[in-house]
This record gives sequence, structure tokens and C-alpha cells, in this order.
Amino acid sequence: MWKRRLPVYRHVNSYPRLIEQAVLGSPDAFEPNELHDRAMEIDREIPSPPLQKALDQLKDVFGTKLALSDMDEIVQRADEGRVADLLLSEESGPRADLLNLAAFKTLQHRGQAFTVKKSMLPPETDAVAILRY
Repeated sequence: MWKRRLPVYRHVNSYPRLIEQAVLGSPDAFEPNELHDRAMEIDREIPSPPLQKALDQLKDVFGTKLALSDMDEIVQRADEGRVADLLLSEESGPRADLLNLAAFKTLQHRGQAFTVKKSMLPPETDAVAILRY
């Protein structure tokens, strides 16, 4: 039944940010928390507009002096207020304390910090900072 209704719903819905993914099936078939959990799985896969902007900018600046992946240098630049956007891996590893410090310093200087899946970062990096200048 839902397979026929979903395309109709998409056709009549005018919400500009309607996404392609959906939790399929009858809500009555799910436990109360299960429906929410499945929706949140989908939500986590979709970058927010500010995160998408940072990811797009990262593609442009990675490999230049405006992008850093060395943790010690990231913390230093964040302390100086030079980090505009900080992308941190969800799998922070043994340097989680430095990642937290870098995020704190970035936010303290009105930058943005995002936690992302490791696959969204360049290979062999746990964090990337996009510098203001």
C-alpha cells in the first residue's frame, strides 16, 4: 500500500527540503522508539546546509594553506581564531582530547565545528580545519 502512496505524497508535497529517503512501512508496525531511530539514521546521513557548505569549501581548499590536517597545528590555529570550520571524525581515536580542545577553541572564536563520518574526510585524517586566512 505505501509503495503506491509514497510517490503521490512526494508529488503533492511542496516542502522544498523534502528528502528522497523515507522510513517505509506502517507506523503501527514499529515500536515507538524504533520509528524515531530509523528516522534519525536517515537524518544523520544528510548534511545540514552549513556542513554542506563546509564540505564544498573543503573540496576547494584541501591541499592548500587554507586547510590543515595536522592536529597540533589545528589546535594552534584554532587558539589564534583562524579556524572558520572544523570537521572532526566521529571515530576520534587516541587524540580525542586534542580534537575537543580544537573544537572548543574554534567555537570560542566564532567558528563552526562539525562531527562527520570518517569517510567524509580526506584519507588518513581525523580532523580538517578550514582557515579564515
